[in-house]
Amino acid sequence: MVKHLADCIVLMARRLKPAAADDVRRALAAREGENLRLLVKHYLALLQEQAPGGAVEVRVPPYAAVQVIEGVRHTRGTPPGVVKTDALTWVALCVGEIEWGQAVADGLVHASGAHRSEWVVANAGCLRGLARAPYRPEPEVAKRPL
Repeated sequence: MVKHLADCIVLMARRLKPAAADDVRRALAAREGENLRLLVKHYLALLQEQAPGGAVEVRVPPYAAVQVIEGVRHTRGTPPGVVKTDALTWVALCVGEIEWGQAVADGLVHASGAHRSEWVVANAGCLRGLARAPYRPEPEVAKRPL
């Protein structure tokens, strides 16, 4: 439990770090519990690297939230733009199992705020880039008989 405000500030300022490739591969095979937590934080860390900034906050409760996309940076309260989704949807978006438009249409992703349009434009490239990241499992190739 955090007892001092200074402890909260230190915890919030910590950047997420991508996980090791082997850990991600194992976690993708069983997306629950600690594996799901690892995947959410891993793909948020990759997004943070690919789209640095502070204009949009991407929230994947209860695991993590990151600020991304250049623009107005906020330090207190609600940021100018917020994107919120659940953990399974976030991972599915990042590995290319669901498209952004479909997730929004199905109500799985909620985007709001002044920078919503920037997020929508930027996410397509960012999320597709995450799906091509070296941490994505290779698609299974059908083996032909010899």
